[in-house]
Amino acid sequence: MDRDLSRRNLPGDRHYFSGEPAFLPRSGVLCGDSGIRVVPQQIGKLSALLNEIGFGESVHLFVEPRSQAAQPAVTVEAGAMWIDTYNAVTTKAGRYVQGGGCTTVGVAGLIQSGGFGSFSKKYGMAAAALLEAEVVTADGALRTANARTNPDLFWAIKGGGGGSLGVVTKLTLRTHELPAFFGGIIANITATSDAAFRRLIGQFISFYKDSLFNPDWGEIVAFRPDNTLAISMVFQGFDKQQAEKVWQPFFDWVRGSPVGLTIESAPTIVSLPARNFWNAEDLGKKAPGMVFTDDRPGAADTHMWWASNQGEVGHDPTGLFFVHHGVGSEEWSTMALPGRRDIFPKTCALAQLNPRSQWWAQDGRSL
Repeated sequence: MDRDLSRRNLPGDRHYFSGEPAFLPRSGVLCGDSGIRVVPQQIGKLSALLNEIGFGESVHLFVEPRSQAAQPAVTVEAGAMWIDTYNAVTTKAGRYVQGGGCTTVGVAGLIQSGGFGSFSKKYGMAAAALLEAEVVTADGALRTANARTNPDLFWAIKGGGGGSLGVVTKLTLRTHELPAFFGGIIANITATSDAAFRRLIGQFISFYKDSLFNPDWGEIVAFRPDNTLAISMVFQGFDKQQAEKVWQPFFDWVRGSPVGLTIESAPTIVSLPARNFWNAEDLGKKAPGMVFTDDRPGAADTHMWWASNQGEVGHDPTGLFFVHHGVGSEEWSTMALPGRRDIFPKTCALAQLNPRSQWWAQDGRSL
């Protein structure tokens, strides 16, 4: 990779925000009629060039500078998404790296934002796994940050916000042994009255305290305005029968409730060997409907996302419309409807951010 930064337009340069992004020309967000191209902090600069995972087929050992202890680690360039990292670390090498539950999130952005993920109750925040980073600071210098070299910068980028202190170009992350299984449960329970819903909430909170408030369970339970309890959780270390045993008392209580509660969708519990949890082909066979894959021509066959994240990842089979989770703010989430180019924010239009994706202006012009 070309590491000659002397001819790049870098943070702090006079023209940095005026149309010449740091690493990826013709990338970013065009706002209003000004012609100014604002570059998303990590994806716009890095996704096309800095997407390598320095990993191979086995975990490398990283010597932690302060303790001098060798630790199994993976080195990831900042344009990689978590699905790329999980594929390399878990599917291929049989290790685990703490990251995000949404597979299309960028690695560097999550690390710099702290990063509470699906299995953080077991493995901690994603930022806690950072052992070393390569950072381009505002003066154009390419710096190494770890516990001994630039320790203040190292401390700050572990949750200090994406791009706040420089452009992170490479990260080295601690990896962990895999548990025997990763899995998930999906279920929806509806109450016919507010009173019944209050009873349901109270029972679930009690069940959570006794059975789920531990390192084995993560992700989301939602109490919705329509009196629905929506369960979408993951677990580690249990096979299917063990997971079903954990939930049996709660669902027995729901089924035995005299009035007011209906299990709208039967509980779906899937448990897989942990090494296959992000294997798109295996998931498609064992958990159909729970994942989507990127079926555009030329797309990596390892790229998948959970069905529950379809609202953040829009995808058109024609390849004309694709939105990476995490681009921009909540305002951009409305763009996640496949093929809809008529619902862009009024003042901005997206340009190409990925070499395999095409982004369109409001009037349909290819940028």
